[in-house]
This record gives sequence, structure tokens and C-alpha cells, in this order.
Amino acid sequence: NVMNACQLLTQWSEQLNAFLLTLDQEFEAFKSNQAERIGEVAHLKSNQLDLLIQTEQALVACSTTKPEAGNLADWLTSICDQQTLVSRIINVTQDIQRNNQRNAMLLQNLMRLNEFGLSLLSGKIKTHDTYGASGQLSATTPISSLTLATA
Repeated sequence: NVMNACQLLTQWSEQLNAFLLTLDQEFEAFKSNQAERIGEVAHLKSNQLDLLIQTEQALVACSTTKPEAGNLADWLTSICDQQTLVSRIINVTQDIQRNNQRNAMLLQNLMRLNEFGLSLLSGKIKTHDTYGASGQLSATTPISSLTLATA
């Protein structure tokens, strides 16, 4: 039961749409800082990527040419002439790229914020370079977990 290129493209389109939904779930998990959910979504993403790669390899195997960067639409059209399907795939891959970048930026910001918070609580960040209302440099005690615990 060998699938033809258009059937493979239909399968790939469905897998890409599912992956896009997973990226949205990942974004929501990051926003609400749900560690367990983030782990579940990471596992789901990994499984989905494996399936996407398998389908992509099957597509390449049934084609006489290999896809080139920037020419995905031309390559897809050369193996399956269903223009609507090709357009859907191009659109969803662009959405995936955009959402993946969005999630990566959010994750980087969360990690920076976490590092800053840990440094602040551990006293690694000194908080004495502040200015009072009169413009005078004022020295304040560094915030540390010990200071907070004894306050």
C-alpha cells in the first residue's frame, strides 16, 4: 500500500496542522508557567516531528528532484499538481515558523527573568546603585534569600 505524492502531501498537511496546534499549546503552557504541561507538550512535539520527518522523507523518495531552500512551493507543485493543497502547506509552514520564533522568544524571556530573579534573591545583584528623590546616590542593603527570611 504505497501512497502517491498527493496522498503523502495530504498526510503531511494534516501533520503540519497538528504541529501548529501543538505550538499554540506550548505558548499557552509557557505563558501560564505550567511545568508539567510544558513537558507533555515537548514530548508531543518530539513525536510529531518524527512523523513529519518520515513523511517528508517519503515525499523526497517519490520525487526525482530534491527540495531547495526558498523553492518549496515549486518542488511541491512538481510532485503534486493540487495547487490548493500546496498553498495550504506553504501557509501552514509559514505559520509554524512564525509561532516557533514567538515561542522561542517567550522562552528566552522567561529564562532571563528566572535568572534575574534567582540572582536578585541570592544577593548576586547588588541593589545599592539607586538614586533618592533629591538625586543623591543611596546605598541599600542587597536583597538575598537570607535577608528576606530574617525580615
